[in-house]
Amino acid sequence: MSRRAGILVFSRMSSSRLPGKALRDFGSMPLLAWVIRRARTLPYPVLLATSADASDDPLEALAGGEGIEVHRGPLDDVLGRAAGAARRFGLDVVARLCGDRPYFDTGEMAGAIGIALADPTIDLVSNWIPGRTAPGLTTEVIARRALERAESEALRPEEREHLTAWFYAPGRDVRIERVASPANDLSGRFAVDTPADLAALRPDASWPPAIGLDQMLAARSMLASPPRVPGAA
Repeated sequence: MSRRAGILVFSRMSSSRLPGKALRDFGSMPLLAWVIRRARTLPYPVLLATSADASDDPLEALAGGEGIEVHRGPLDDVLGRAAGAARRFGLDVVARLCGDRPYFDTGEMAGAIGIALADPTIDLVSNWIPGRTAPGLTTEVIARRALERAESEALRPEEREHLTAWFYAPGRDVRIERVASPANDLSGRFAVDTPADLAALRPDASWPPAIGLDQMLAARSMLASPPRVPGAA
């Protein structure tokens, strides 16, 4: 029986540093719409995981307009929300995608999903290296059985609010497959957390959501000699 993967986009309106950022203008469309359209260039279902709070009703409406399904769960228990979405949509493997990461590496995500699907003993596929991975370019793909284990065992609030915090705890008996990534050699920020981030990362009007990260870097001259980012789209 084949295993099923999907991309879960996590978003809510109540961001503390930039409230309502999911609906802020980003290339003639809301930021969340840009991220969804970028994700839909991959051959996996894209699904929104938001909260059941009434403040997130506009996000469900946006997802409906984009033609994707929605799971609504706890506002602050993101781990529980993720596990619930994986069960509801019958996913064996979940690619985590925050709705404020407009230039995530689609090629790297596709590769990580392939690794997770091919080996059911892997709990988490990750490119994250503390202090090195550029914010907004983290790639993480999680097995549903591992999500459900974390859901049952994670007790600290930070482990519930931050989806993969439980997995990285020292001494945790989990299998993490680390993947090499150009994101670990880039400087700068690629996540929209503040008004300054939004201004710096907002695309030119001609850019499509599928623009390559290297193309964006070259256009903005964010690096002196922008590297080619394999697989970015």
